[in-house]
Amino acid sequence: MAYDDKKAERIRRWIVNLVFIVYWLLIFEGALRKWAFPQYHRYIFFIRDPFVMLIYWLAFKNRLYPKNMSLFLYGFSLSIVFLFFVLFQSIITTSGLMTLVYGWRMYFFYLPLAFIVGQNFDGNDLKRLLRQTLYVAVPMGLLVYAQHISPPASFINQTAESSVIYTIAGARGGSIVRPTGTFTFFHGQQLFIGSVMAFIFSSWILPKEYRPINTAILSMASVSAVVNLALSGTRLPYIFSGLICMSAGACAVVIRRPKISARALAIPIVLFILGAFAFVYFFAGVGQMTLERHRGAEDIEGSVFQRFGNMLFMFTGFVQEVDMFGMGIGSHTSGGAALTTGYREDSGVEDEWTRILFETGLIFGPIYIFLRVLLVFWIIRSSIRATNRSDNPLPVLLVAYISSVLLVWAITNYGTEMGYGWLFLGFSIAANKLGIKERGIWG
Repeated sequence: MAYDDKKAERIRRWIVNLVFIVYWLLIFEGALRKWAFPQYHRYIFFIRDPFVMLIYWLAFKNRLYPKNMSLFLYGFSLSIVFLFFVLFQSIITTSGLMTLVYGWRMYFFYLPLAFIVGQNFDGNDLKRLLRQTLYVAVPMGLLVYAQHISPPASFINQTAESSVIYTIAGARGGSIVRPTGTFTFFHGQQLFIGSVMAFIFSSWILPKEYRPINTAILSMASVSAVVNLALSGTRLPYIFSGLICMSAGACAVVIRRPKISARALAIPIVLFILGAFAFVYFFAGVGQMTLERHRGAEDIEGSVFQRFGNMLFMFTGFVQEVDMFGMGIGSHTSGGAALTTGYREDSGVEDEWTRILFETGLIFGPIYIFLRVLLVFWIIRSSIRATNRSDNPLPVLLVAYISSVLLVWAITNYGTEMGYGWLFLGFSIAANKLGIKERGIWG
């Protein structure tokens, strides 16, 4: 290997290791914010940013970024355009410059990171990601169970905002804790469950000799995933699991090797039966309360289906209420509100697309939304091709997990959702690239 090649590989390893630091901070920064240093939780919110900046410095200095990828160039160029848009909004809106800069961070700061991850991660790095995540899933299940059986006001259920306690009330009285794991908000726990499910299904489908983790740990992680899912007390992890389960079955059509194809068809059925058995015999009470909450939400604005309806309705129902150039990027986020007023407050706009239009207006809002739609279609198409060529289900299962997050989740509002959305886009790009170019990701 030539000297330049050795140097490039050394820098690439630095970038990969820094990405892992960002990833683990994404999962554990909540523990720092709510348990270790609650008085500094607003500052710890930005703890990942210096590491992301260092990744950018190394990648751009050493040209370890995708140079000819049109979507990367489109997204990066749009981020520059929005910097000038921020200056323009600082003049025409009442939003302060700090709020607008914060809003730009939530929209664009992690966007290049996804493509740099996709460029620099190889098969061993993805294997490491999967293996370490499933290792962490085991104690996470124990933590969630401890949170579930502990009183809502106990230390283990403490949140970054000491006055906030997450519980779920049943329709017939009583309440249960909505566990947050190591995160400050239950959205992070939902995203963690979804990623674990994608990794578990892809590992079980692969033949034993190709799995990145041994069967004993994989079995323990699977049990822990059921515990995390059952005690989540919310609906989105079930939606994640359903999408991943159906996509795993669809891999049976895409994968060419008959034995792996048969496993792709059988494993979702087996895991579903085992999970259903565990729910009926061990978590029936929690499941019933979650079901009651789901039924009760169907008639209120918080319904999952209502939120999807809001996104589709916005283009015709209240487009006349949206300013041409918006009310200020970041102005409808809780963090932006804190910078403007000194305290966090809910804008009342829950669905992502509606808030984007209110913040950025009728010209720049649709341009940004179109970027995310384009990214989702691109990774879906690439994942099918990658799984077909490599006979590895991971590309399709990663996309089944992250595509809805990229498309409609509030990644411009919540830091954890932003981190998961863009990081896992990067992991998906890497898996798709390896699956298309190589014969098997782990093999």
